[in-house]
Amino acid sequence: MSQVSFSVAHKRYVTSLYRRALKTSLDWIIDREAWRHKAVEIRARFDANKNVSSIKHLRALLEDAENELRRYSHPDPYRWLKEIQTSTFVKMLSATKDFMNKEAPPNYVAGLGRGATGFTTRSDIGPAREGPADFSDALAKKAQQEDDDDDERFQDPDNETGLFASAPYEEDDEEADKIYEAIDQKMDERRKARREAREKEELEKYRAERPKIQQQFADLKRGLAAVTDDEWANLPEVGDLVGKNRKKTNLRERYYAVPDSLLEKAKEENQYMSTLDAQQQRFGGFQTPSPDNGMMTNFIEIGQARDKVLSLKLDQISDSVSGQTTVDPKGYLTDLNSVVIKSDAEIGDIKKARLLLNSVISTNPKHAPGWIAAARLEEVAGKLSEARTIIAKGCEECPKNEDVWLEAARLNNPESARTILANAVQHLPHFGICT
Repeated sequence: MSQVSFSVAHKRYVTSLYRRALKTSLDWIIDREAWRHKAVEIRARFDANKNVSSIKHLRALLEDAENELRRYSHPDPYRWLKEIQTSTFVKMLSATKDFMNKEAPPNYVAGLGRGATGFTTRSDIGPAREGPADFSDALAKKAQQEDDDDDERFQDPDNETGLFASAPYEEDDEEADKIYEAIDQKMDERRKARREAREKEELEKYRAERPKIQQQFADLKRGLAAVTDDEWANLPEVGDLVGKNRKKTNLRERYYAVPDSLLEKAKEENQYMSTLDAQQQRFGGFQTPSPDNGMMTNFIEIGQARDKVLSLKLDQISDSVSGQTTVDPKGYLTDLNSVVIKSDAEIGDIKKARLLLNSVISTNPKHAPGWIAAARLEEVAGKLSEARTIIAKGCEECPKNEDVWLEAARLNNPESARTILANAVQHLPHFGICT
């Protein structure tokens, strides 16, 4: 690695590294001012040699700087040079990388951090690389030890159970266990008689309070010895008492055969009749007889008459010119799009406004803008007839207001508008001149 090409970042790093070395050396220099001037000169020299790519030249610059600053520095002449040589920059200049001869970390995949993906060739086919089993086992063992430590924190400090479980079991321990066992057995024999008597007394008391079913029916069982064979044979069978608590099956899931009478009745209900039966013909279609009407109803003729009326209505829609109708087939859907469908919120707002305006015109009937606003609200809601009714009442309550008469004329058709304007002229003589 004789020639090295440094980028701009590396050049700046050289200068900043040297400046940091100078700053760290200010605490042990002797002649501070002289040393500072010399350091400024050396820094200017380094700035002038930023673009140099030769390692030998850079090392020469470092040696010259060390020799020049040696007389101003600490009595140890190599302290400053040691700090420079152990820096990251000198390690970067070394040809041998520190990680080249070391083993890769567990589960390391080259290039995975920058998004590279691995591929397999014929030479790579073979047993898969096993994961770091030892490393995983070590982590699991460490976690288990931490859990054990957490459990031991909450134990009773006076409890000595398992205190010497990890210690070796020797002959002295075995002899001590035998001695303790013999003592326990001796103490148990001393209290055995009293303990057995106490347990027997407690058991008898418990049986007296809560006897077994076998003991409760003991006298009845002894009486069964007198039952004869005939009496045994005549005993009734035991009923199925469990069936009462058993869940009943769903009756809707059962299927039954439909009788023919039901099918025949359904057929009669769905069939069409063109004539009446004898009784209906006799009494004219009524159960109660009426005097000699002689009417007979034919449903087929009624249906034909209905179709004829419908065809007449459709013919009235068509114009006198053949092939044309008042219905525009191309603009019909466009007209439907122009229909405004009000949402629930708009309907609620209209209801609130209607209540408010009704309160206005009821409390102050002589207020003309209230009548006009109420009429326009009904017009927006699509109730034109209601709007005309409201504005007509407004004309009666406010005959001297021009705006009420003009609003009434606008809401009505031209024929009615002429009549309304004529009435307005009668109440307002100057109305005709203004309009």
